[in-house]
Amino acid sequence: MSNSQNLFQNTNLINIGDIPVSLETYVIYYNYHNRSGRTTINYPLLNLIDELVREGLHRKCKTLYYLASDRNEFKDVSPSVIGNYQIELKGNRYISGDGMQGGDEAYDNREYDASKGDLCLVFMMTKPSTTGFDWGGEDEVNHVHSFSSAGHVNATNFENVIFKWDTNKHNPAITKQDDPQAGTGLYVIHINKTALQYRHNDLVIDKEVAPSYAKFTPGLMNYHAEQDNFKFPSNGTMKLYATFSNDGLGQNGLTKDETNKIQKIFSKYQNQL
Repeated sequence: MSNSQNLFQNTNLINIGDIPVSLETYVIYYNYHNRSGRTTINYPLLNLIDELVREGLHRKCKTLYYLASDRNEFKDVSPSVIGNYQIELKGNRYISGDGMQGGDEAYDNREYDASKGDLCLVFMMTKPSTTGFDWGGEDEVNHVHSFSSAGHVNATNFENVIFKWDTNKHNPAITKQDDPQAGTGLYVIHINKTALQYRHNDLVIDKEVAPSYAKFTPGLMNYHAEQDNFKFPSNGTMKLYATFSNDGLGQNGLTKDETNKIQKIFSKYQNQL
């Protein structure tokens, strides 16, 4: 099977290959497959999507980027699996079966306004990010909002910090002391108004933070916040990145049960993807 016409076995409109899935899953995966350059079915990704659909979480998934490709082909990883968004690249990136490596500028071009609703971020790291993700809050009431799986061990304003929420370097949200694990694995970070829940593998930390007025427009693994003169791109590698929110659905933030399900589903497939 070498092209999309014979990849999809249409039996009662819900079969992809030999796997029966819901019609919504079929439509999501078929559209994604056509927009990417991939020529084979990724069954773990297909099953992950189907579990999100069965839980109704696909309606709250804003973007989902699967960033691994054995062909080092940016077209394979640039489109969002859910939604018609794509990553913009300015420069070059090395892409392997482990994911996309930090380097030149790569951006998720959708903006997420956490001041109007909650935001749940999913990062799947196969190699720790030495710099990280910039929330974009530096220009908004002195909030920094930045994250690095490895901790900013070489940046003067972010020593041993994993998640920085404001410019007070003595009061970071999550430090390496809070989470001494290796920087690989699955991160699920949920911000709902002033409530922050940080999940890394089996570790769960709840903290209160200042309200955010900044939009999340991440430069993936290309950290440039707080003007600390640490301008080097990350050498981390990310296999998957996703965002979830109830924003625009007229509801409160994601429930604890929904966040648990998000973590459970992505954890189930992270070693298969």
